[in-house]
Amino acid sequence: MLNELGGDKRWVSLKEINRKVHEAYPSEKVKDVTIGLQLVFHSINHSSRFHSPSKQWIKKNLFKTDNSGRFMILSEDEKEMFKKAYKLGLGVVNKSFYSMEELKAALENKEEILEANLEEAEEEFKPLPEYETEFTLEEQLESYIVSNWNSVDFGYNLELYGRQYSTSVGIIDLLCIDKDSNDFVVIELKKGKESDKVLGQVQRYMGWVKKNLAKESQNVRGIIITGEYDERLSLAASTNTNIKIKYYGIKFWLEDEPSG
Repeated sequence: MLNELGGDKRWVSLKEINRKVHEAYPSEKVKDVTIGLQLVFHSINHSSRFHSPSKQWIKKNLFKTDNSGRFMILSEDEKEMFKKAYKLGLGVVNKSFYSMEELKAALENKEEILEANLEEAEEEFKPLPEYETEFTLEEQLESYIVSNWNSVDFGYNLELYGRQYSTSVGIIDLLCIDKDSNDFVVIELKKGKESDKVLGQVQRYMGWVKKNLAKESQNVRGIIITGEYDERLSLAASTNTNIKIKYYGIKFWLEDEPSG
């Protein structure tokens, strides 16, 4: 619909897009909020893209926004700029909103992609199935934690510093500050990863934070969140007192009438 509205050459308002979709599919009764969410989640620079359950803005980047409710289709050159910036861990991709001019300027200060980060970064860019509508529990876990931050017991008094925080060695799921000690805390969700891989990621992220963000007085700790006991992970993490493993559980029940 955006393409039909000339969205490859001009900024198109959300109102125009909604109207076009409703005209094209009058019997589908598509909700405006659904259309809006798809635009947000597939835009590389929308301030709410970080809430995307399956990181669509990384895996299937389609749009950009001008931060005033208008959208445009990304050109192939812009897609490549974004991917390079993401792989390099440039800070611009962590900003709430950034323009294509800012993205280009940030890239001009870098000459090549760090080879050590290519393999992991390419994993993030594997495309989603064309019509994916279901998300696994662990893919929704990050959004749940962020939305219920104050009720989650991390074992520390944590404040969120950055979500999907881009670095030159990969993407940190959740980067936090311990409000009591002022230390940085790296949180990584296991999400089906191999034990050695997730532990290596956390250690690598901790090293990057220590080198690039932490002050001399700040320590860096790590938390791995997983849904089931993993002996290999537990043994490996036991050698590093700065890394803790936390397990999450889900409660589900049915009843005839809501409890009082």
